[in-house]
Amino acid sequence: MGTEQKQAGAGRGHHKLEAWKISRGLVKDVYLLTQKFPKEEMFGLVSQMRRAAVSIPSNIAEALLVFASAERGIEGVCLNSGGNIVACAGWKKGGVGPSIYVISASGTILETHPAPTDLPMRCAFGDAGLASLYVTAGDGGLYRATDTGRRGLRR
Repeated sequence: MGTEQKQAGAGRGHHKLEAWKISRGLVKDVYLLTQKFPKEEMFGLVSQMRRAAVSIPSNIAEALLVFASAERGIEGVCLNSGGNIVACAGWKKGGVGPSIYVISASGTILETHPAPTDLPMRCAFGDAGLASLYVTAGDGGLYRATDTGRRGLRR
């Protein structure tokens, strides 16, 4: 399964969200605060705090891009052995199309893969060692992905 990165597009509406505006203020505050830190922290704590702050408005904008109104939202989810969420979403009528997402526990989209058909509905890992990902779809089909490099979470 390949990976793909998304960038928030202009005019998607995230600039109007109060949460995005507040998070941008937080970024400015963190940058101002960390300017006062000792120089030896520049590539340690300062860098980490700044990257964490910038990730907040970035994730808000990215989420709005991926799950915009034309997009069919997440329909089904399961967990992989790494604790990430594997989610089915999308359709051919709008947005990025039918997709399978791998999302970290913190909500960051790690990977995006095209779904094997329109309207992916549910997903679950199965087979020996939970190594295959099964996806059901709106056409009534059951699809199997092997060699994904991921395994399901054993309960």
